[in-house]
Parts: sequence; structure tokens; C-alpha cells
Amino acid sequence: MGAGAGGGCWGRRWVLGRAVGAGAGGGCWGRRWVPGPAPRHPAPAAPPLQGRERMGPCPRGWLDFGGHCYGYFGQELTWRQAEVGAGGSSRGGCHLASLHTPEEHRALAAFIARRQRREEEEEENVWIGLYHRSQAWMWVDGSQTRYSAWEGDDPPKRKHCAALDDSSGFMSWEDESCGERKPFVCKYAA
Repeated sequence: MGAGAGGGCWGRRWVLGRAVGAGAGGGCWGRRWVPGPAPRHPAPAAPPLQGRERMGPCPRGWLDFGGHCYGYFGQELTWRQAEVGAGGSSRGGCHLASLHTPEEHRALAAFIARRQRREEEEEENVWIGLYHRSQAWMWVDGSQTRYSAWEGDDPPKRKHCAALDDSSGFMSWEDESCGERKPFVCKYAA
């Protein structure tokens, strides 16, 4: 995936859709996008869940689990667009979701499945905040990557973004091309 004029994308940092940093001039396809700091804006409003409302620190229609709020968005965006959209939130800043325990993963998988059923959406993979850079998978929020839910033993290295796999009930991760358009889930500290 190539280099454009002026030295290509390698080593460039993308912030809000613009190449910045070393050699930011020239063409660049954006295939090696490295997330920049997310802006701090009000939380995107998720469509409300039907049924019982929860009172608490999270907006209506969001999952409240383990001191964090999780919002599901059915709008299909590229990974980068989803992170920028998730980053446009307040309450400490929202990012595409990071997962750190099997319990958190199960709660989020059940939440996504309920949301897709309620919105009568066809089940499909959902972006999370995991991306591949410099031979390693990292969470976009900067948290440690100690928990893993890849289908096989080793993390894949072919593609650079990760999604929850719908065929596993959202209980495994799948590497995806960052330019694909998918629904997404974001997370912020409550």
C-alpha cells in the first residue's frame, strides 16, 4: 500500500483527516493512519434503547459497566471516521472501545447484539479501538493490551484495524481493512 508523492504515508501522523508531522506535504492514501489525540466535545447522542431506562452516569441508551459508558452507533464509518466521531465526546473523552477482561467483553457483546436486534439491523462486525502499528496491536485510548480475543492463538498481521466478529456473537476479534465501513462502539470513563 503505497507511498504517494513526497515520500508517502509511512511515519506520518493523521489528526482529523490531515497528515501532520514529518513530510506532511505530498500525496498520501491514509492506509497507515496513526490515531492522533481525540478532540474533547459533547458525547454523540445514541438512539435511545426501547424498554427499561437506566438512571446513572451514562446517557440513555448506553451501557453502564465497570465504571465506563459504552455507546453503540449503527452508522457505518471507516475506522478512522469512527474514532473521530467517538472522540467528539465529553465526560473525559470517548474513544472506540478498548476491552480488558472477559467480563467486560461479554457485557459489551450482549449490549451490541441487543442494539442490533432492536434497531432491526443485520448483524455485522463492529469497530473497536484496536489497531496495528509498528509490529504490535494497540488500543487507541492508550491503555495496555493485556486481554486478547483473537480467533487463533496469535494476533493477525495482515490488516491494521480490529472489529468484533458478528459470527462469534461479538466474542472474538477479527482484523479488518481500516477503510471498510462498519458500525462502531465507543467508551468513556463514567
